[in-house]
Amino acid sequence: MIDHTIERTIQIKREIAALEAELHECLDALQAAVEIGDLDQQFSHNDVRFQLNAGRSNYNYPPAVVQLHQQLRHAQAESIASGAAELTRGPAFWTIRLPRN
Repeated sequence: MIDHTIERTIQIKREIAALEAELHECLDALQAAVEIGDLDQQFSHNDVRFQLNAGRSNYNYPPAVVQLHQQLRHAQAESIASGAAELTRGPAFWTIRLPRN
């Protein structure tokens, strides 16, 4: 029974990985269509809305801010090492890594 569950889990994980790869290809094709003007950035198809969003924003901080961030990280590490920081845990979860082909 447990072997079947494990094998089915592996099979599902492989199917998800294949679907995600196919989805990525489709999304790339849609983005290419937007870039050449064949498709709008927002549209609906069969009552499903599509929207191409700009990439996530990131910031390059000035050296003074980077230094403060490093100081904070160091203080956090010291707090963990000294036991002053309280450890909390989220819910348990599984990690399943398929072999690379």
